Amino acid sequence: MPERAAALHALADLDLGFRAPEPLRQRGAHGTDEAPFLVLDRIPGEPLEADALDDSHVVDTVAAQYATLLSGLARAGTDETVRAVLPQAPEGRWRLFAENVRVELFPLMSDNGRFRAERELAALDSLGLPDT
Repeated sequence: MPERAAALHALADLDLGFRAPEPLRQRGAHGTDEAPFLVLDRIPGEPLEADALDDSHVVDTVAAQYATLLSGLARAGTDETVRAVLPQAPEGRWRLFAENVRVELFPLMSDNGRFRAERELAALDSLGLPDT
């Protein structure tokens, strides 16, 4: 819990082009019987209606917001102070993710589902993401 609170504080202190939830109260440290919890502030807004993305203006606005978010996160990733607080992904996580999907989920899928999932995993591989 303390790590999550520190990560949220670090994100809130950055200029990412959007607000991040900020921790207001934290309880339940390790080694106590108290159930841990973290109280966050609320960010105003409304969820998009299901048909909102039928409007090209809304789609353009959402795409611009995502671009702003991703650019801000990319900048934040170069900040050593932020990197020290945010959790690091384990090495090989994308390869492990794909292996786990194939081992654990493929047996539960139909032939068509396995084909679609394999196509998505191949697309993930083709992105050239680092293995961490």
